[in-house]
Amino acid sequence: MLTFPKSMHRLYFFQASNSFYVADLDQSRTIQLSRCAWECLSLSVERTRTEVREALEARYSVEEIEAAFERLETFYQTRLLFEKHDWYEQWKAAKASSRPRLFIPQPVEVWVREVDKLTAGTNMALHRIVENLAQSVDVHLAGQQFHQLAEGLFEVPLSFTEALSTPWQLEQAGYLGILALHSVSRGNEILPFFQRVSLPILLQIYAPRGHGGEEINSILRHYAAMRPFDAFTVPSQSGIDFYQRFVLDTDCFFVLPIGFEPDIFHPMDKMQAKQEMAEATREPRVAQQPVVGYLSRVQPEKGASIFLKIAQTLPDVLFLLGGPTLGPYQNGPLPKNVVYAGFLPRQKLPVLYNAFDVYCFPTLSGEETFGLTLLEAMACGVPAVIPNW
Repeated sequence: MLTFPKSMHRLYFFQASNSFYVADLDQSRTIQLSRCAWECLSLSVERTRTEVREALEARYSVEEIEAAFERLETFYQTRLLFEKHDWYEQWKAAKASSRPRLFIPQPVEVWVREVDKLTAGTNMALHRIVENLAQSVDVHLAGQQFHQLAEGLFEVPLSFTEALSTPWQLEQAGYLGILALHSVSRGNEILPFFQRVSLPILLQIYAPRGHGGEEINSILRHYAAMRPFDAFTVPSQSGIDFYQRFVLDTDCFFVLPIGFEPDIFHPMDKMQAKQEMAEATREPRVAQQPVVGYLSRVQPEKGASIFLKIAQTLPDVLFLLGGPTLGPYQNGPLPKNVVYAGFLPRQKLPVLYNAFDVYCFPTLSGEETFGLTLLEAMACGVPAVIPNW
């Protein structure tokens, strides 16, 4: 049941030709109401539901009052006239912040994750980007309610659909621009923004190719839709070099490298790291033999099959696998000189890297543009063997 009083948008009540209207200035909508509902709304700014009912009973029937309450309930559910949640005042304050604001039309879970549970470089890169941006601008991510995630980082009550269908809301909120992830798995969802929104759009690419050509075609469609003030980012120069095959002018492509945390990823005492991993895996050979390491999803496209074949050719070397699961290899059997370390939280990864004598990542994935695990292994002083493409 709808209760009063409620936090309201900026409303303007007016009459015209015996009809009753309210203008929602925050949503740029004008709504016609019955006289009873119109009075009910004006009273509910400061009164309880019981007080509103008592004030109306002298002029309207019980049925008319109940119909008015029901009509206002529909607006409450769709966030017209007044807000559905208690966070509206906080949301207004966030919009009024003097700091520059960026809008991300994709949901929070795409960009903000629990770092210790991350298993993909792209997810880590996105998380770090918003974390660092939030130091100097307010980053607003599309959502259903207002929620402050961290300093400068907010989920806001502006869904992807609303942002696309009512683009004026983005300008009203004073956004500097739009930041988004290009992803074939999410469809070409960002493409309509280039036609409907006048703000600059920065589209991040972490997979320049793959999915049987779908990735290339999608990026080229976005490239064709770009205005002079829009741009792509790629994590390495290889992404720009690749697209020079398809487009005449790559001036809208910019390299935004992925970084690592030097306070976490650095060389350690190798024998100590080996001993720790030997104890963690209950496999003493980790501390006794040369170790070739692998850390990624244990999938064929990431080169897991090649890694296992190499292990078969070098029986006197231990091959140590780290990853969230063994994927298609979980039913084995694995070569006898292969040890699975399982999933390790991020703070424990430096021990795993330092236990490696060589890091081997023979990925076959056409989507690779950088390889965060490669960078982290190198930061730990471990030589890497990788494909030359």
